[in-house]
Amino acid sequence: MKVTRITKFYRWGQLEASSFLQTHRLASTEVKNNFPAKKKEDQKALDAPLMKAIEGVPDLKSYLGARFSLKSGMKPHELVF
Repeated sequence: MKVTRITKFYRWGQLEASSFLQTHRLASTEVKNNFPAKKKEDQKALDAPLMKAIEGVPDLKSYLGARFSLKSGMKPHELVF
């Protein structure tokens, strides 16, 4: 499949969609792999006791994972929790 709408990013015109996606996937994985291992270990050490505390409270994990959204006419400064 040929893609012509991405000429904003690639000036030479038509480009195969698969090569476009592969280029951007490779770029995104390079950024993800640059995270230091020391920080990963520190984050795991911090998360372990926190997850135990969250699991100890009923429904807290689902509450923290819920998406917050406003409906039409709702004003965030008037909400009472």
